[in-house]
Amino acid sequence: MRITLRLAARLVAVLCLGTGFSAVLAAPNHTGMRCLWSRQIGDTQIPDNKTIIFVMRDGTRWRTHLAGYCPALKTYGFYYRVPEQRICDRMIIHVNRTHTPCSLGLLEKLPPEKPLPKRTH
Repeated sequence: MRITLRLAARLVAVLCLGTGFSAVLAAPNHTGMRCLWSRQIGDTQIPDNKTIIFVMRDGTRWRTHLAGYCPALKTYGFYYRVPEQRICDRMIIHVNRTHTPCSLGLLEKLPPEKPLPKRTH
């Protein structure tokens, strides 16, 4: 029985999601792009009109610098159409309300945040 690459990738994704193994494809996929599973994104932060930080449910953080300035991104946020349930390097997003298309840059894993020191009374 021959299993196609696409079916094998879906099987791995289901197994990984079920175990909480990883929110991201550990290595670039067959197209050479790094992707995040959209179901595993817990929050997004938009520090400016050129940067998005994806905070995954497991606490890992991924940053992308957009290919150019994206007007009103910080003000209105964004949406995307992802039939494959992934957000990948260089994909197109759209600004809410204005529908301006903007291109993501490469996804870059950020170091873990240092926990705040415990307060003592």
